[in-house]
Amino acid sequence: MTQLSDAFADNLVPSDAITYLEEQGRRAFQDGEVVFLRNWPFVYASLTATDGSSQVLDKFGISSVPGIGDNPGVSTLGGRNLAISPFTANKATALDFIKFFTSEEESRARLDKSSRAPVYASLLEDPAVVEQRPFYPTLLESLENAQPRPKVVQYGATTTAIQEEAYAALTGDKDPEAALADMQAKLEELSAE
Repeated sequence: MTQLSDAFADNLVPSDAITYLEEQGRRAFQDGEVVFLRNWPFVYASLTATDGSSQVLDKFGISSVPGIGDNPGVSTLGGRNLAISPFTANKATALDFIKFFTSEEESRARLDKSSRAPVYASLLEDPAVVEQRPFYPTLLESLENAQPRPKVVQYGATTTAIQEEAYAALTGDKDPEAALADMQAKLEELSAE
């Protein structure tokens, strides 16, 4: 956290970036106003747009989440989930749609319409697909090393504790070490409840 806190203090990261929502961060990166962006694969289409809207076209790279020292960075597993309500009158039709929509054939068809990543490793490795989305092998490696988010009973309170202490460190209201210690104490208290 000290490195990130120093980056804000040294204006390597714009001070207003601390409040960016996802779309604001994407726009700032696409406009060349920030150096780094952590986001989802869907932004690739915007960043590589050839209509003049992207200031970073052919000027950026994509990597896995960086680690610290010898420890590799770890992404979290997640994604879009489809479910069938137990109250629907058309459960079989809904299930048929889910099977259709999640099939490899349909995933391949959607590749031309979106830069959202497919869930099939075969598509992430397909040379014709990789030619259009050269970051897919990096994404596949990242997914192979990903871990599920930790299970927490009080997800909202846990998120708030992390956000409050990280914010205090990044804005200079707290020393990063003190913020981490306070965060740890809050998280331990929440996990004990």
